[in-house]
Amino acid sequence: MSSSKQKFGIVLISALISVSVLFPFPAAAAEAPKFTIDPNLKSNDLLIKDTPLLLGNPKGQVRWEYPMEKPSTSPVLGKDGTIYLGGGNKVYAILPDGTKKWDADLGGFASGTPTLGADGMLYVGVIKLDANALKAYVYVCAIDPAGKKKWEFAMGGLKKLSIPDLSPAIGADGTIYAGGSDSRNLYALYPDGSLKWASPAEGAVSPPSIGEDGTIYAGTMDGVLYAFKPNGIVKWTFPTPSPIYEHPVIGADGTIYVESYWNDSGAVLYAIHPDGSKKWSRDRHTYSSPSIAIDGTIYIGSKDGVLAFDPDGTEKWKFNPGNKVHQTPAIGRDGTIYAGSDNSVFYAVNPDRTVKWEYAARDIGTFAPVIGSDGTVYKSSSTSLLALGTIGVSTVSLNKKTTSLQAGTSETLTATIVPEEAVDKRIRWSSSNSAVAEVDAMGKVTGIAPGTANITATTIDGGFIATCAVTVTDNPPAPQADAANLKDIAGHKLGAEIAKALALGIVFGYPDGTFRPNGNVTRAEFASMLVRGLHPGEEGAPLTFKDKDKIGAWAVKAVRQAVKLGIIHGYEDGTFRPNANITHAEMISMVIRASGLSMDNALQTGLSDDADIPEWAKSAVSKAEKTGIIKTGDFPDGKLAPQAMSTRAEAASAIVRMLEVRE
Repeated sequence: MSSSKQKFGIVLISALISVSVLFPFPAAAAEAPKFTIDPNLKSNDLLIKDTPLLLGNPKGQVRWEYPMEKPSTSPVLGKDGTIYLGGGNKVYAILPDGTKKWDADLGGFASGTPTLGADGMLYVGVIKLDANALKAYVYVCAIDPAGKKKWEFAMGGLKKLSIPDLSPAIGADGTIYAGGSDSRNLYALYPDGSLKWASPAEGAVSPPSIGEDGTIYAGTMDGVLYAFKPNGIVKWTFPTPSPIYEHPVIGADGTIYVESYWNDSGAVLYAIHPDGSKKWSRDRHTYSSPSIAIDGTIYIGSKDGVLAFDPDGTEKWKFNPGNKVHQTPAIGRDGTIYAGSDNSVFYAVNPDRTVKWEYAARDIGTFAPVIGSDGTVYKSSSTSLLALGTIGVSTVSLNKKTTSLQAGTSETLTATIVPEEAVDKRIRWSSSNSAVAEVDAMGKVTGIAPGTANITATTIDGGFIATCAVTVTDNPPAPQADAANLKDIAGHKLGAEIAKALALGIVFGYPDGTFRPNGNVTRAEFASMLVRGLHPGEEGAPLTFKDKDKIGAWAVKAVRQAVKLGIIHGYEDGTFRPNANITHAEMISMVIRASGLSMDNALQTGLSDDADIPEWAKSAVSKAEKTGIIKTGDFPDGKLAPQAMSTRAEAASAIVRMLEVRE
């Protein structure tokens, strides 16, 4: 929700005459929710002349900034991270990287906070001006996900030069609820924009909120909180001594929190039971709708800054930035409270009241912030939408600048983000030639065919890049009978089996003199290992897998031979998934099929996680355990971890032991 009373302050009469759309000017010290025209006022009086100097606290970092004309709403986030907000006579959709997705002309300026429907439709409250008649009219507009206006619904006019908060609310069935005009109605609209019902109230209706049972709660400018049934019938009313400008907030236990404000008579936060009776109230000159943390703490802007209340109304603490806080605070996943003050400083405050960071910009205290899933804070100033955080990415590096792979083998690259404290550490991986080497979302590189390719890691935050040059070879090196030539198998618990597999030409070392015993094994690679151990004479069966084109040329013959021998069956969807890492359960099943050993209908194995072994693999695992192809000591705590990825060492060991049993 935007700041209390839409705190746009005073609008010059010349603006009403010279433009066809009313543009609001934020005023740093305005408290009154409505305004009158002062003919002696000069436009310069409306501007903050100096951004305050910040001392002592850590400074927030600008991830990016999108310039826009006079932001007029708080931002709202879509499921895909798109940020929506009003500015000038448009509503904008901004992508998470700060580029514009689209903008849509509203024919007036947005007021309140846009609201997103489950289908991606955006609903915006709009004020339009009839410059000739010096009258304003309010609407609800529906904008589709592509930025096209679908419809608008006229809610009536504004007799006084006030700027109401027109934030709509959406029910579980898609009904749109809105008010704000001098018609004194709460409107319920169907998703196509037609009127469902209109329920009269004692005063212009403020933004509504909806309870879990479908009850609609909305206050009025005449100081009454209404509870409406979904059919528009009034359930109960709760009178307050002053107008209600902000939307009610509903706690986890159904308590309704609402703020009633007037400059001369004070400002009171009410907690109301779901039956309409008062739970408690606190006259602490509060200005905004509250926000409620997971632990039930209630945070609200006030004359004294941000106040924190326990659910019973006990004041826990206050954070006083030296000026008023009109906007509704936002709460991050880690409990950080975000709010801007009227001295144009925006604060990130820990739950213990210490300042995490601060950032200064003109009118940054006007509209409420919204927090992205990665912790980015989206906040509007007088001239732009800002993406703020504590520390952004400054660079990225990879653990290798060059590497070599045999076709069909894989290696995982590791990206290191600097600084360590950076919030958004997401990486986008890509290959310059996926026909030579592919890379997945976790940085695992798989050789496909001979050649070279550059693997690039790009940071989502900042677009920093690091590359690794990958050389893929087709034919593996000659078998190494002397395992001593490989520098990373000495002392390995499966070292004897690895040495024998090397001698038999089942597996090979890498050009850099390593075996990489803990590296993963793809399904195509394991099929090739098995076939090299079995030495079948036939050419193999034709491949009918849906993804047979993804099998590298180096592995096609081996896969065909494994299919002919009944070692490979593929998945139920008709795929083989050659570049997927093979799991323990899959590896053992293929080994037992290759062994020619008969399988018993075993009901249980001696492994400590026997219950986790899938039924289709249970007999094979039992036979492998009985024949010594696998041993409980091979696995930590005697757990097979059937869905865990097999290592090169485990693959070499299983094949060697299978050959010994088979012989």
